[in-house]
Amino acid sequence: MTGTPPPRRETWHGPPPGGVWRARVFFPFAFIWCFVYLGFLAMVVGIFPKRSRKWRTQLIRGWGKSMLFMFGVKLEVHGQQYHDVHGAKILLANHVSLIDLFIYSGQWSDPGSVMYKKEFSKIPVFGFLMPRLGFIAVDRNSREKAQASMASAAARINDDGVSIWMAPEGTRSRGKGLGNFKLGAFHIALQTKAPIVPSIMRGLEEINPGGGMTLLSGTVRIDYLPPIDTSTWELSEMRERSREVRNHFLRYLLPAPGTMDYDPALEEDAARTAKD
Repeated sequence: MTGTPPPRRETWHGPPPGGVWRARVFFPFAFIWCFVYLGFLAMVVGIFPKRSRKWRTQLIRGWGKSMLFMFGVKLEVHGQQYHDVHGAKILLANHVSLIDLFIYSGQWSDPGSVMYKKEFSKIPVFGFLMPRLGFIAVDRNSREKAQASMASAAARINDDGVSIWMAPEGTRSRGKGLGNFKLGAFHIALQTKAPIVPSIMRGLEEINPGGGMTLLSGTVRIDYLPPIDTSTWELSEMRERSREVRNHFLRYLLPAPGTMDYDPALEEDAARTAKD
């Protein structure tokens, strides 16, 4: 990772995070509240499966916003109009820690979905709740099952017009910089022609150092960028397209060690291609 920003990198520094003592005091209460709320949500979904669909946005947002509030985390959102654009879209976000899930939830809008690791299914309540909310599990240990999950996501976009959250890095960066992008999200874009909305989160590495269990109070900034048109994409271009989209993120984020940094020429090439 380089410490010197390349030309045009957009830097941002939020207010200093809160102290560790606050995080340690509030963690037990937040942990209990997390599962109490999810238990309530599971009960609502289990008893009122049809009605709960009407309440999904409020229920999911309520969980995310209440968790962020308990930890003292504020969101500074820019480009909300790109998140709120009508119709199906793929919301691509850098993945720093498990806390990202609170942010996805706090920013939720229906019809929506999120792709999550199959390992979450082993967590009590989560395993029951997530598929019933229409979320899609990805088995990273099986290529065939992972492809089936991608096909399911594409079908949801085509059939229901959902907005789906995805983490193209495939794993948490734990504050070590932006990793290379896997191609799953781009194949979904190819199949659905849904626009990609880059969703760039900064500040998580300061309030959740190392991606561990300590969550300090502080501010997370989200920048939603203008949607990227995928209607003319071809299969042979997938790796090139993934590099172009990752390059948008690198205007705001440092790269992980050993990965490509921001390339202004790549952005200029992408702009010329879009005009053609």
